[in-house]
This record gives sequence, C-alpha cells and structure tokens, in this order.
Amino acid sequence: MKRVLELLSNINVTNMSVSDIAETLRPALIGLLIQKICPLNKPLSVITLAPDMEQIIINALKDQNSNGLMLDPTFTQNMIKAIAQSYEKSTSEGNNPVFLTSPVIRRELSNLIRNNIEDLNVLSFTELPENRKVQVVATIENSNEKQNKNEEKK
Repeated sequence: MKRVLELLSNINVTNMSVSDIAETLRPALIGLLIQKICPLNKPLSVITLAPDMEQIIINALKDQNSNGLMLDPTFTQNMIKAIAQSYEKSTSEGNNPVFLTSPVIRRELSNLIRNNIEDLNVLSFTELPENRKVQVVATIENSNEKQNKNEEKK
C-alpha cells in the first residue's frame, strides 16, 4: 500500500481515468502479482499468441479511432476458445498460467479475455522480471490462417 501511495503522489492523476492510473501503477506492483501467481522456485507458465496473431491485433488497434478493440468476430471467437482450452489444460496439469503479450495490446486483450476467462491474468513482456524463468505452455495459432493454408494445399 505504501508503494501505491508513493507512486500516486508522483503522478498527476487529475486528468487520468481509473484505467490509466491502474496502468501507471502496474509496473511497480507486478512483482507482487507474479509472486502470488507462482512460487519463486517454479517457472512461470505462460500462454502466448503466435506473432502473426499479435500483429493482426496491433494493426486493428492502430486502425481504431475510438476506444476499444474491433476484431473479426470469427477470429476473436477462435482465439478466445483456443486460449480457454489452453488455460483449462494447463490448470488441470497443476499450473497457474498467465497470458503474455505485447505491451501495446495488453490492456485491450486483458479486457477481452477477462470477459471470457475471469481467472487468467494478462501480462506484457515488459512486465516480466528479467531473472524470472518462464515456461511456454501454449502458443495460440491463427486457426483462420491454418484453414486457408490447408485449403491452398488441396
């Protein structure tokens, strides 16, 4: 709590939304969150997106003039379904995975994922401590791309 109050005293919060304030405080608190999720002696289990999927989301975010992330509904549904399946599989194996993504899209993906998978924490690459070991338990691929490649082979 002391750390939060110190940080709040150093930033001008008058023109910031609650979400913006939370994003500003995240880097100082992320170590505590990670310790709560996974013991220090165990690697942090992570679920990630394939680079092409992240790029699709980054491009969609850049194209948006308003707040919020607008993605193709089929793409979004397939992505959420794959993340949920990976999360369920990993937790059934005794892990407590986090979803790891680019800092550019972390907040929007967090909102999207939290609407569907409440307990999955979403972190950005920049929030991971340098000395923390990670274990990638799943990489989510673009099922639309796979389907298109399979159709081209036929």
